[in-house]
Amino acid sequence: MKRVLVCCAVLGLASCDQARPSLDAPAGSVEAAGETSGVPATPEVQAMADVGAPQRLTQQPQLLSGERMSEKPRQATIYTPPAGSPERVDLMNALRSQVRGELGGEAIFLVSELRSNGEWAFGNLDPQWRDGRTIDPRKTQLYQQNPGFPFDGLGIQAIWKKERGRWQVFAHAIGATDVWWGEYCDRVPHAVLGGVCTHGN
Repeated sequence: MKRVLVCCAVLGLASCDQARPSLDAPAGSVEAAGETSGVPATPEVQAMADVGAPQRLTQQPQLLSGERMSEKPRQATIYTPPAGSPERVDLMNALRSQVRGELGGEAIFLVSELRSNGEWAFGNLDPQWRDGRTIDPRKTQLYQQNPGFPFDGLGIQAIWKKERGRWQVFAHAIGATDVWWGEYCDRVPHAVLGGVCTHGN
């Protein structure tokens, strides 16, 4: 009788352990708007950025060349790259290079959302100058070149994709007035995008 009770107790503990949420939760269990690894959003401060030119404005997020519309998203573990980690530094440097021309200088980013599965990543960020000063939207090249466009501040949303071992900005928008990244649910894993997609994958 004692042996039976011990077995039941062990099985009970095992089932309790399986029910405990993991920091690196599977894609299907990620909440829509929260951080997924338990790492709080912190100001992102990077050093030198890769040299690059801006490729788009906010109206039509640009795709990497050769991207297939029918490519099936890969399901994988979702996590938030910690501040100072090589992955987060690479993501921020890729974005910094992309938006330098639109903002008119080198920016750093305050990160409110950042999710990755190692192949795709999504971020919601606010740029500021390296010395901590707020960027005046009216003085940016983006605003000056598009004075009639209805921008909503300088908030940036970005989708990254890892190509040949390097993170590249797949699409981004500055001052967007809509949830444009929902248009990429057929290519980017839904959990990476953070709940804007209606069908799971």
